[in-house]
Amino acid sequence: MNLDEMVKRIRIEPDNNIIDESNLRIDYNERFKGERYLKGVLSKNPIKEDFGFDYAPKLYDKFYSLLEKSKYSLQDVISFASKQSDKNTGIFISAAINKIIKEEDEVFLYTQVPLDFLFYKFRRGYAQVNTAGNYFGVGMKKGALKAKEVGDSTFNEMEGDLGEDQMMIYMFKLNTKSTLQTIKSLSDKTKVIKP
Repeated sequence: MNLDEMVKRIRIEPDNNIIDESNLRIDYNERFKGERYLKGVLSKNPIKEDFGFDYAPKLYDKFYSLLEKSKYSLQDVISFASKQSDKNTGIFISAAINKIIKEEDEVFLYTQVPLDFLFYKFRRGYAQVNTAGNYFGVGMKKGALKAKEVGDSTFNEMEGDLGEDQMMIYMFKLNTKSTLQTIKSLSDKTKVIKP
């Protein structure tokens, strides 16, 4: 006996009130609206290749002022970041995160390539990434960061009074001597945990 015959035999009548198909539809345009907004802002304001450390504050401030937090969410930034293959987009992603992150928020990024200036001027919350490029956490003010692998000049020029209660930085694999020297110089302000 096939399924149709079984249904007829038991006399199950479909109840159209059980499943409302309109609730099952995913509005594609609505779902990716925030991510498209981020892509649009970046495409209208391209980052010149290897802009350098000295230009970073100006570029960050420009992106921070351009972004409108009502037009995207943290989930949009996470999704956007996972699709980036240009290492220079880290500063844009940092501005987007800092604009909307709250004290209790947690951000988990998985990037295709190490992004430079990722979590630049990080302000609050907790953030984790699989791999970060150069200048990871530079200018960090408050919060907690975690990365399995980082590039050069990590955590340079942190700002503010950073006590143990405000910030813990977890490092799993340090790539360069300069990163180790930077971390040693921060030992007065920061608790660094290494396995």
